[in-house]
Amino acid sequence: MLAGTYPDWLGPAQASRLRSDLRQIADPGDLIARTRGRAVVRTYTGHRSAIGMLPERLVIPDMTILGLTAATGERVDGYLSVSSFEYVTDSFHLREDPDGSVTLRVTGFPIAIVEELAAEVTLTALDAATSTDPRTRGLGERALSATLDAYRR
Repeated sequence: MLAGTYPDWLGPAQASRLRSDLRQIADPGDLIARTRGRAVVRTYTGHRSAIGMLPERLVIPDMTILGLTAATGERVDGYLSVSSFEYVTDSFHLREDPDGSVTLRVTGFPIAIVEELAAEVTLTALDAATSTDPRTRGLGERALSATLDAYRR
């Protein structure tokens, strides 16, 4: 709803509650906390050639929407369906590593919908707002504040 699309996977009562809840949220931190369950975030390390090929298998939010530069190929951060998670980690020989350069956001949500949302500011801002980089986090939080303000109007 914040991205401007109607969530047709929700029933009318759920959609009504969601609209009401979204109008009540003023703090981006509250929205971030409520959406933590959208994906399980896992960090990996892998060979440089694997990192170069991974973006073809992931849904990567468009950080340029927030004024950030596009990924350079040294780091990869994107969404992956639960059903393809094991195949991707095995075939690319990824090793779990908290300091790794590959961030996989594993989701059970339909990946086609995630792909649509990744082109919008809301999902991109949510991901940026949870970044460990203070500048990226600040941009994400400001974008979420603006999105929430616009939604309440």
